[in-house]
Amino acid sequence: MWDEFRKEPFTLQAMIFVTINDYPALFSLSGQFKRKVGCVECLDETSHVYLAASNKLVYMRHRRFLPRGHKYRLKRMDKYFDNRDEAKYVAPSGRSAGKRVFQIVSKVTFVFGKKTKDGKKRKDVKASEGDTFNKMSMFFKYLPYWKDLDIRYAIDGMHVQKNVFTSLIGILLDVKGKTKEGLNSHLDLVNLGIKKEFRPIPQPNGKYLLSAASYNLNPEEKHEICVWLKTLKEFTVETLSQLEMCFPSSFFDIMVHLVVHLVGQIEALDPMYLHEMWTYEHFMSILNGYVSNHAHPEGSMIEAYTTEEAIEFGGPLCNKCLKDQIAIGLPLSRHEDRLYGKGQMGWKPFIPLDYNTVLEAHHNILHQLSIMEPLIEQHMNELHEQNNGHIEDLVMKEHKLMFTTWLQDKNILDEKTMEEQTIKKLASGPSCQITTW
Repeated sequence: MWDEFRKEPFTLQAMIFVTINDYPALFSLSGQFKRKVGCVECLDETSHVYLAASNKLVYMRHRRFLPRGHKYRLKRMDKYFDNRDEAKYVAPSGRSAGKRVFQIVSKVTFVFGKKTKDGKKRKDVKASEGDTFNKMSMFFKYLPYWKDLDIRYAIDGMHVQKNVFTSLIGILLDVKGKTKEGLNSHLDLVNLGIKKEFRPIPQPNGKYLLSAASYNLNPEEKHEICVWLKTLKEFTVETLSQLEMCFPSSFFDIMVHLVVHLVGQIEALDPMYLHEMWTYEHFMSILNGYVSNHAHPEGSMIEAYTTEEAIEFGGPLCNKCLKDQIAIGLPLSRHEDRLYGKGQMGWKPFIPLDYNTVLEAHHNILHQLSIMEPLIEQHMNELHEQNNGHIEDLVMKEHKLMFTTWLQDKNILDEKTMEEQTIKKLASGPSCQITTW
């Protein structure tokens, strides 16, 4: 590139300091095992519990992320959680630091291909006890500074918020196919030996009666939840601990657990919108629209994208060089001749839905003009005479409602001075029709 200050060319270099992926792609990129060590921040200190009845792995015990001495970490609170003494446990810190991870992955031997050395299929290879990674990330090999970064993989807030919200609303509103509360979740509580009041009660017909919980809502309460969701904020660690006291264990999948790490990543990587998947998901939807040949989708994307770039960037240049010619197949720019008051979109009149807002703005403008002070004073005196004995607030309210109409009824004559002409035009009030270009 060209340095205008130094008047010399220079090589512009880019730096990858964090990646943004959905969670499955993150495991493929980082080389980390899923399931038992499935937290990108906790790594080998990921606290997991296997639920036999639900046949799933969940991630609970969020009290350790609270400060020591917090009321939820006291021993008397253990019965409301999982009967585990959390006072002696601390939250994992620095487990995902680049230098520590680099020391671990440097010892990992990975054989590329569909099968490993012992003939097993790659997808059947699972983590052994104590293993955290199955391969070294390519970034450690090609980026020498990668091991110096504390956070290399951003948690995608978009998917976390969406999945946690779906789980939460599914269990609160008892959405079919989305709720994680049922017979299996109650049997898991029996296996864990916690929340005995929620144990399923066998019935003579062989079925089970499930006890009602605090999150089982009636229709009125479900409606209130929908109203409350309008002001819903991000969950905190304390909120997750409260959820552990009432929700079944099957609720706490990896997405729920990742909420506790979002604040730390926001502090390190700045606002959430800078490291979310929204931008990339939107761009991928655009690329998917370019696919016309499903046998070769990449070729369709490249052809359509380069064609669009040629039209967008080459079109204005051609029009500039050939001013008197008409471009075939290229639409006129909507900004063409805009500085000359022409435009290409044409004019479009419309009436604003809330015309009272326009009237209120007009009233405020009238009261800011010194030339209107005599008329304002005259109208106020008339109102005081008509509403003798009424409080001042009532008179001011009447003045605000009737002043514009009162001006129009006065039939102010056209005068020669600029001030008198201004009063005449303002007295007619604002137009109810707005024209846009």
